[in-house]
Amino acid sequence: MEKSNCDQKCLQMSQNPKGLCKNCRYQKCIQSGMKLEKPRSSLLDGLKNAYGKLQDSRNKTFQKKAHIPKVVNYQELKNICGIDFKLIIQNLVSFFESKDFLDNPQKKLLRDNFLVPFELFDGAFRSADCEFYQLANGDFVDINNLNKFYQKSGENPANRIADDVTKVLGPYWKLNQKVLWKHLKEVQLDLSEFLFLVVVVYWDFGISSQTEECATFCHEMRIKIFQELSDYEKKSQKSKDPCLRVGEIMMVLQTLQKALGIMFECRDIAMVYNLHGRECPLFK
Repeated sequence: MEKSNCDQKCLQMSQNPKGLCKNCRYQKCIQSGMKLEKPRSSLLDGLKNAYGKLQDSRNKTFQKKAHIPKVVNYQELKNICGIDFKLIIQNLVSFFESKDFLDNPQKKLLRDNFLVPFELFDGAFRSADCEFYQLANGDFVDINNLNKFYQKSGENPANRIADDVTKVLGPYWKLNQKVLWKHLKEVQLDLSEFLFLVVVVYWDFGISSQTEECATFCHEMRIKIFQELSDYEKKSQKSKDPCLRVGEIMMVLQTLQKALGIMFECRDIAMVYNLHGRECPLFK
C-alpha cells in the first residue's frame, strides 16, 4: 500500500487519531485491523441474518408464541417500544456498527438518528395490509378506535379526557396511515427491498455534529447499496423495468420522511397541550 503523501511526522507524532490528517487516519485504521473488504462485500445476506435475529429476540422477549394479541393504550405502547429499542440496538444496530471504523460518538449519532425512523418504518411494513398498527410484540393500536388507546389505565371513561385527546391527535394517526401505510401497500416491498431501504436509513448523512469522515463513509455505503438494489431487481425480474422499480422503491424514503414530519408535529401538539401519549419513545 502506498504511503501517505503528507508529512510522515503527522502519523509518527500524534497518538490521537483526531489529530491526524484524513489520509493518516485512514492508514491508522488499516494498521489497527480494519478490513478493506467489508464495505465492498454484499450486505444483504448479513442484514437478513441480523433482522432474523431481531425477530427471534422479539419472539423470545415478548413470548409471542403464547401471547394473545390485544389492543393497547399509550402507556403499554411506551413500554413495548422501550423494550424494542434495546432489541434493535442489540441485533440490528450492532450489525451496522460492525461494518464501519467510526469512533463511538459517531456510532452513537447514527444509532440515535436511526432508531425512531426504523421503528416507524418497520411498524408500517408490518401494518401495510391491515387497519391496525401492529407492534413488535404482536399487539396493536386500533386506528379507528383511538379513544381506547388514549384511555389511561384505571382512568374513569366518564371524564372524556381520551375523547378530547383523540379529537386533537386522531387526524395525525389517520394522515400517517394514509401517507406511509398506503404507499407501502401500493409498492408491495418484499423483505429484501425493505432491508435495502433500512440500510439507506441507517447510513444517513447531513446530520448535525456528523464528521466529514462519517458523512463520506455513509455516502459511499449508500452508493454501494443503490448498486446492489439495482443488481437485485435485474436478477429477480420482478418488474419489466428494473430501473423504474428502483425509482419506485426509493420514493418510499420520501414518504417515510413525510411520515416522520407528521409524527413530530403530533409530538409537538401533545407536548404543548400536555396530552396523553406525550411520553412515547417515538417522540424522542
